[in-house]
Amino acid sequence: MTRTFWLALLFLSACSNEAALDTRDEMESLAVGASVDSAEPSGSPVEVSSLLSRGEGGQVPERVRIGYLKLANGQLVAKAMRMHESAFDLPVEWYGFETGGQVNKAIAAGELDFGTLGGPPASSGVTQGIEYNGVMLLSMLNEVEGLVVRSGDDHSTSHDLIGKRVAVSVGSTSYYVLLSMLEEEGIDPQQMVLLDMTPEEAVQAWHRDEIDAAYVWEPALNRMVLQDGFVTVDNKEMARRGFPTWDAAVVTKSFALQYPEIVQTFVETECEAIRVWMNAPEDTAKIIANELGLSAADAVRIMDGTGMITCADQILESNLGTSRSPGRLTGSIYEVAEFLKKNALLDILQPRRAYDQFFTQSFLENVRRED
Repeated sequence: MTRTFWLALLFLSACSNEAALDTRDEMESLAVGASVDSAEPSGSPVEVSSLLSRGEGGQVPERVRIGYLKLANGQLVAKAMRMHESAFDLPVEWYGFETGGQVNKAIAAGELDFGTLGGPPASSGVTQGIEYNGVMLLSMLNEVEGLVVRSGDDHSTSHDLIGKRVAVSVGSTSYYVLLSMLEEEGIDPQQMVLLDMTPEEAVQAWHRDEIDAAYVWEPALNRMVLQDGFVTVDNKEMARRGFPTWDAAVVTKSFALQYPEIVQTFVETECEAIRVWMNAPEDTAKIIANELGLSAADAVRIMDGTGMITCADQILESNLGTSRSPGRLTGSIYEVAEFLKKNALLDILQPRRAYDQFFTQSFLENVRRED
């Protein structure tokens, strides 16, 4: 379908957004309350590179449940424009989350079919034995995530944070990047007071002067900057140092095995949303502003700090690669898991093969290319 078609849907979706809010809030409370305590590490992971040929074509679920993170990427475009609802011709339930850890809990509890995760939550999920696979990249995290400190404080280097109160969502991409930065600079995390907080909790703690710094993502990051803060390092800089971060769409293995055609449609639709983001930035900025409660200027700034990769480029060797020749980013799942275990966030590691098979490129490989 063309971009013009999707933009035409925007007006229709605006009419339904307000009515959907109460339902979404109710679903969020259910999802966030889920637990992964019962999840056990699995044995050999299910081979998913041939999912399209293993499912029984034509099967249709009663509805599709999608968990999304409250941050800027093409998925917000798909949500606001009801692109999945149109493509599936099925009811779609949207669950909103602040962190990938919350998404893991909901998936483990059987409350989602699709979700959004960063690298560290994905590595943690594979270790826990959560049965899912990454199917595509939704965004690369650049200036939209960073370390914010108070203006005027002597925090020009990481060593200045020793003894200070630093908020971060434990197990998130922010936590991984923060600890990577500290390790690179020879600082023991125990030399500072690390406080486990979601970005929203960090904003409130910042306002009450209960923390000295925080590693968070947008829109919380800018809210703290506007309250007398400034960013000393961000994920774009850390990617340059060898620590790239991303968000990916995942699907449960059971859903993919039963409904491979739905998964293919999901990926196709998210690819279309990426094209809208890249080809219609003004329209996209309005959507992002509305979905996240931002000003138009803030939405544009956040979009500028978010890296988007076309689906054609996602199967290049520098990214996810192909089923036969996996790309560089596929190895990061195991590398992050090793890092988390070294920092006592994981007790065990699964066999390397489980992490290397987290991403399945089959659906991206089957995306219809535009002329």
